[in-house]
Amino acid sequence: LEHGAHLERLHVRTTSQKTLLDLHYRDLSPGLFGLGLQRGVLFQTLFEAAQKHATVHCGVEIRDLARTADGRWLVDVGGKRHGPHQLVIVGDGAGSDLRDDTPLRSEVRHYSWGALWFLADHPPFPDRLQQVVRGTRKMLGMLPSGKGWGGRQEQVSLFWSLRCDQVE
Repeated sequence: LEHGAHLERLHVRTTSQKTLLDLHYRDLSPGLFGLGLQRGVLFQTLFEAAQKHATVHCGVEIRDLARTADGRWLVDVGGKRHGPHQLVIVGDGAGSDLRDDTPLRSEVRHYSWGALWFLADHPPFPDRLQQVVRGTRKMLGMLPSGKGWGGRQEQVSLFWSLRCDQVE
């Protein structure tokens, strides 16, 4: 919370100034708010919490999961086994190769849209996520993102949506 931006609302309008969505979080429940947070802050917070409760090994590329009677093992690129573990969380995305080693099955479809994204100082709208759209194919957004890890200046994440095949 100390590193994020406290958001009161989400406001989406068209390029012709028509409001499509004006969601005030408190209208859903008193005291409810959004939190604009930089990914690095989220990662660092989770990483430090994990280190308090587990041994964390960095720089090990896991390529396979193995299951034996005594638990679950992680197998790195060189074939070395790590474990056994009572629980393994596979959190490397929808295109994970490790997912095939679990009983979970899903259909993964490629999503052809992405966003160009950068951080700037001084959010023009410090209390809300502001988006401007032109139809369903063009969108500009500004998300207050807090101070970042160790930062002193409030920042805003600016993003512009576009098809992935339109960017080298």
